[in-house]
Amino acid sequence: MISVIVPVLNEERFVGRLLKSLECQSFRDFEVLVVDGGSTDDTVKIARQHGTEILRSQRRISVQRNDGAKFASGGTLFFTEADVILPLDHLAKLVELFKEGAGAVAGSGIPYDANLPIQLEYDIYNAFRYVTYRLFRSFQSSGYNMAVRRDIFKRIGGFPNVVPNDDGLLGRMLAKTVRTVFSLRIPVLISSRRARMLGFWHFQQHYVFMLENIMPFLTPAVNRIREVRSRAVLERDSV
Repeated sequence: MISVIVPVLNEERFVGRLLKSLECQSFRDFEVLVVDGGSTDDTVKIARQHGTEILRSQRRISVQRNDGAKFASGGTLFFTEADVILPLDHLAKLVELFKEGAGAVAGSGIPYDANLPIQLEYDIYNAFRYVTYRLFRSFQSSGYNMAVRRDIFKRIGGFPNVVPNDDGLLGRMLAKTVRTVFSLRIPVLISSRRARMLGFWHFQQHYVFMLENIMPFLTPAVNRIREVRSRAVLERDSV
């Protein structure tokens, strides 16, 4: 069984499309756990309409992901996000990669609502992830399209409680522990809303954290950026 874990917070615009794409999967042996961080819109209502199990959690994405894993029944944990749409054979392809001996798997994201500059930026990002994987065996994992065996996830201790890049740092730990695979055969469709909401320069900071995943010596400098971002998140959430 695959346990699909979806952290949400006020995702009424998107979560229904994700859950519909899960209902249409060719592989059927899976459960879905929607982990809510305190939504005030109709996110939970929509998830329940799809017969999805709802878990309540703290308003922090790393905590939500870890809480979902605690209650998961499947031997494989697949982490995705509310603004994702899965191809119909996505879970089936994940199963095949694990049968081939992978301990953790990640794939790319293709924006379905991006303008041309943002589309090109995503293309370059995905190409960089694949090249660094092939050359250095780095595992540029992202929380919208990654899967890991549950026993390995528990052994490592789950997602680190940091903001942002909890998914990237987990990938770095996984690459040191098990056979990891970054595959271009398992893309998902994802909204480019973050690029639009954050603005160009703020969005580019994500690539600093990506470099941290393959260059650990950058962590002290990156932590200073992370502290500023964390304070901004806390201030935003307290409003």
